[in-house]
Amino acid sequence: GSVPPRSQTQVTRSHHRNVLSRSCSFLKQRQQSSMAPSYEHIPVEDGWYEWWEKKGYFNSDANDPRDPFSCILPPPNVTGSLHIGHALTVSLEDAMARWHRMNGKNVCYIPGLDHAGIATQVVVEKHLSKEQKVTRYQLGREKFLQEVWRWKEKYQNNIIEQLRRSGGSFDWNKQFFTLDAERSDAVVEAFVRLHRDGLIFRSTQLINWCPQLRSVISDIEIDHIEFEKPEMVSIPGPKGPRKLEFGVIHDFAFQVEGGGEIIVSTTRPETMLGDEAVAIHPQDERYVKFHGKFIVHPLTQKKIPIVTDAILADPNIGTGAVKVTPAHDAADLECGKRHSLPVTSILNEDGTLNHLGMSWEGKDRLTARSEIVTFMNNNGFYRGKKNHPMRIGFCSRTGDVLEPMLKPQWFVKTKPLAENAIQLVQEGHVTIQPEFQVETWNRWLKEGRDWCISRQLWWGHQIPAYRVKILGNSGNSLGNSGNNSEKYDGEWIVAKNKEEAEKAAMAKFNLNPENFQLEQDEDVLDTWFSSGLLPLSSLGLPNSTFNLNSNLKKFYPLDVMETGSDILFFWVARMTMLCSYLHPEKQFPFRKIWLHPMVRDSKGRKMSKSLGNVIDPRQVMDGATLDQMKESLRSGNLDSKELEKSFKNLQVEFPNGIPPCGSDALRFTLISYTSNQDRSINMEIDRVHSIRKFCNKMWNAARYVLDQLEVQLENGIQVENTVQVENADLSKKKYVPVESLGTLGKIHDEKFPIMERWILHRVNETVKTCRQSFENFNLEKATSSLLRFFLDDFCDVYLEFSKHVMYRKYNLTPEQHQVRMEQTRTVLYHTLEIYLRLLHPFMPFLSEELWHRLPHQEGSVKESLMIAPYPVQLSSWIQHETEPIINDLNSIISTVRGIRKDFGIPKTYNEEIFLLTDSPEFQRVFSEFPEDLALFCKSSAVTIKPTSQDFANIKRVERTIDHRGKIIIPLPGNIVDFSAESQKVEKRIAKLKTILSDIQKTMKGETYLVQVESSVQEANKEREGQLLSELSQWEDALKILKQFSGSE
Repeated sequence: GSVPPRSQTQVTRSHHRNVLSRSCSFLKQRQQSSMAPSYEHIPVEDGWYEWWEKKGYFNSDANDPRDPFSCILPPPNVTGSLHIGHALTVSLEDAMARWHRMNGKNVCYIPGLDHAGIATQVVVEKHLSKEQKVTRYQLGREKFLQEVWRWKEKYQNNIIEQLRRSGGSFDWNKQFFTLDAERSDAVVEAFVRLHRDGLIFRSTQLINWCPQLRSVISDIEIDHIEFEKPEMVSIPGPKGPRKLEFGVIHDFAFQVEGGGEIIVSTTRPETMLGDEAVAIHPQDERYVKFHGKFIVHPLTQKKIPIVTDAILADPNIGTGAVKVTPAHDAADLECGKRHSLPVTSILNEDGTLNHLGMSWEGKDRLTARSEIVTFMNNNGFYRGKKNHPMRIGFCSRTGDVLEPMLKPQWFVKTKPLAENAIQLVQEGHVTIQPEFQVETWNRWLKEGRDWCISRQLWWGHQIPAYRVKILGNSGNSLGNSGNNSEKYDGEWIVAKNKEEAEKAAMAKFNLNPENFQLEQDEDVLDTWFSSGLLPLSSLGLPNSTFNLNSNLKKFYPLDVMETGSDILFFWVARMTMLCSYLHPEKQFPFRKIWLHPMVRDSKGRKMSKSLGNVIDPRQVMDGATLDQMKESLRSGNLDSKELEKSFKNLQVEFPNGIPPCGSDALRFTLISYTSNQDRSINMEIDRVHSIRKFCNKMWNAARYVLDQLEVQLENGIQVENTVQVENADLSKKKYVPVESLGTLGKIHDEKFPIMERWILHRVNETVKTCRQSFENFNLEKATSSLLRFFLDDFCDVYLEFSKHVMYRKYNLTPEQHQVRMEQTRTVLYHTLEIYLRLLHPFMPFLSEELWHRLPHQEGSVKESLMIAPYPVQLSSWIQHETEPIINDLNSIISTVRGIRKDFGIPKTYNEEIFLLTDSPEFQRVFSEFPEDLALFCKSSAVTIKPTSQDFANIKRVERTIDHRGKIIIPLPGNIVDFSAESQKVEKRIAKLKTILSDIQKTMKGETYLVQVESSVQEANKEREGQLLSELSQWEDALKILKQFSGSE
């Protein structure tokens, strides 16, 4: 595994990267470059990935003595490019990988790509049809596969570039492709071993068949669509799309031999050609007289029996009589087995009717459907149609209607493997998060159905099974030659290669080499079979010796298997079954199954290219105009009608295109969407853009902090230019981070300012939340905590208070200023440095960029934030007693600011403000922050008064903070137009009453308590309380306004 190639799609970006990569002074250049006035993602993100890679930070080592952390990227299909769902996967997994790396683990994060048998073959076939006007059958298998390999090479590079842009810290030395030589060998070894042990077998069973593909398909490739009423649907056909009606059922009269008739109903009239019986319930009194009799089939004129079957026939459904077509319906097949009925298949592999199709032989079965209805009507057997709700399975790859067909295929006997997988979860060896998915796990696995693993495709792992063909003297099949070896003609040999198969055939059947030939099965394996081996095959097993290598001993089992909840059974359960069995020590493949929700568009719809709502992550990172998005769709394989539909959807969803947001903002947003109970994510680009604005806020905050750290101090006075101070060596006065976290442990000292103690306590609490979020696999809580801390605590409060210190707003001596400024700079530095370490797993590029701009003591820190230690909570920084003080301070300030804004008080008005309270808590705030209160309230002074103080006759506005006190702002003269403000408040009150009435009306609904989720009820109750409180406050304000406006 060499390091994967890089895309050259963006010349400027690639050029910048190459310059940086070639330069050994990249880090120095980056640290010394001036900060731009605002955040731009391209210059911030460029270069870091290559530098991390060059430093070897992504690599894992089986000989490293450190504890390991291992996980695998669910391999994207090599069909085109990644979508937002893939970006979510990488964001979550890479955050976890980076967190473990910062905690000193030997991280092995393995990337790879999946050959995606059906998906890739269909995409390439569409491409060839569109570009070259040829089919795979016209090309032939060998040339077609050459085209697919060319496609794979093209889009592999595209996908790898996307993975790199996402910031995924993959160990590229372990990169795999599920069709590469090592994985192909592992698949063969696994198949042979499972067949030897009786867990893989060949059998003729009913399977899901796609006539367009001419192949079995997996359950996950079926789109089930519900039809509640008749609906015309476009279906692909041999001569192009055609409209078919679904949601109806047809009634036909079947004549009973000897007299009488039975009405049967069917949604698939064409299957009557394969009818072998009519089933009735043994206790249905209507049909007792027909027991043991026969039907003369109105279509085929065959005499078929009337069978009594209490399982298939229900007297309460329809007419109570059911036609039985064993070859084309699972329930009918079971009925056929119970009554020893013939199994008659009427379909060819391409969906046309076979030799039993009478005059419709060679016609597509769906085309023949309406013709058969017409025939039956013309001959007096049709009794009409009626509405009939139904659920139809369509092939997700072609859109064709699926057909149940009996075909000989290869199967895995899953029952014993599934029982082990259930037990592993029950005993806690493997845990599933979210926990409610355990029920899904058990339900699927308890079914224990055989797994069909053969596919009639050309792209994939060809099945290592060989059919024996006995030869005559002329080299032809023996036919009726009478040779004793004839009985072995058509037998199957499973072996690793043809040579081993020949030896096995000679030994098993006592054959001579000249008497037989071997033909390898042309079918390929279900992609999920090869993917199901990945926890082992990505690390070098199965192999011919089944010995554990150093990578397997170190990194297996994986610590976590993170993926989408939609493939819990199709992939995760199968990995558990296969790997637990094939591992030499029967070791389970992973300790933790961590599932994320499916990403949908903003309207909750599944993302589909035909809807035009599939988003390339790079379009979010770099931005895209509407025309560019249309061009991206145009270059795909959509037909003209699908393109027209997707263009209309694009116009609605993204009329102005997508603004550039960067990789960090996308990662952070996607993770913030997840929670343990979410089943789907409705993706909104506006939310990503708001996080991009948060990045800009962080950039500007960091600029402010860095500016303060660069300030040179002399006796508490800022010096802009050292030349102005004669004989003064002020270079040492720039901030140098000599204060260790241990030294800052003295913050519990009462002499340490309360505001500094509070912000260190808050970042300490954020550390605790982030660590718990990672430990509990609930990263959404970490993103929420990081946002709240930075915006609400650091920026809105601490940075603003720090300006009073750094800009010398306090009435202090120079010496006092010196002490306060050093304290503030130290806290600014450590708070930002800790925050960037907390942020790194979520925003690796921006955090690394800003972290390197901070001053660091040489030799005291790691070379990269990526390998710096993740913060741990410090007991000495726990300062819970500071929280109520700062909360009260913020409440007072926000109340004053709210009054000034709501009543239009001019910014220039700075007269005295009064705080009416008897509360010792508010008095403590006043004693701690008298100057800050005045500064933030834009007042000459904030004066505390007892609640008994009478302001009744003073022209004023007022607002209650809480039950402990209120703010009074005297407004003499014409500072505020009380009459105009009264009118505004009346409108606001009316609006609040309307909103409140609507909520209360909803809450009083008859079915509200039963049908509405408890979480929604709680939210509504909380909202009602907020509205009542707000309404009361505005009504009190209105009274005062009217008192002084002369209207009362």
